[in-house]
Amino acid sequence: MSGNDGMKQMAEAMQFQINGVMQRVRESMEQSVGMSNMMSSMLENFLLQNLQIRSFIHAKPLCLELIIKNLGTIVVPVLSFTITLQSLNVSNASYKTVFQSLPADLNVQEEITQEIQLLVPELGQYNGQICLHCISPGTGNRLEIVHEFGVYYLQQLDIENTTRITQKVDCIAENLSTAKLRELFHLSPLQGLAITPNGGYVLFGLNKIPWFLATVQIVDGDQNACNVTLEVLTPCPIDVYTLREEFIQLATYKPRKLL
Repeated sequence: MSGNDGMKQMAEAMQFQINGVMQRVRESMEQSVGMSNMMSSMLENFLLQNLQIRSFIHAKPLCLELIIKNLGTIVVPVLSFTITLQSLNVSNASYKTVFQSLPADLNVQEEITQEIQLLVPELGQYNGQICLHCISPGTGNRLEIVHEFGVYYLQQLDIENTTRITQKVDCIAENLSTAKLRELFHLSPLQGLAITPNGGYVLFGLNKIPWFLATVQIVDGDQNACNVTLEVLTPCPIDVYTLREEFIQLATYKPRKLL
């Protein structure tokens, strides 16, 4: 074997070793990147799962009470939220932004509480979304979590106590919670719930026109459950059966399970 052949074999051997080293470096880097991506993904999931979002609709005026709490052990950086509404009275309506917050960090175990007035364009039913945004501590990517809520006719009508008694029954919403009904009728802790035959509640629509009469009948001995009878007083844009479904969705009685 000549000296040139020996040098050639030695060079090939060195190149083979270098290629092997580079391949192991690439594999190690790929594993490191994969591990880094996995850790970032776990961190982002942990961050979002520990954001507690609660929302409540209040009437007079119509507003959304929003509570956001960081239950985790990591500061949520640059947190902001937008509130959007979609009208169910308009076909193919899109979500429209009604509020947008300023960004701020949310520290560990701290919470944001805010009441936002909902200026709806007209009386109607609406789907609502609260879109929370923050920045991933690991990648800097923008993260999002969506919380949904609804706005009902019952939360927009004026409701007043009356001594009027039902003359006819148009429909009945059964097995409702008296406690939830008190909230829907905007009763203070000092006000008693009017029970048939001692009166009921008039639901007023636009221009203070009485649209419905609701009367309450207790159906259990503990006065925790009741039925609500609905009577149409004036022809109006709201179907009485739609109103019944709203009572059922917002105030259905769910007895506690015995331990």
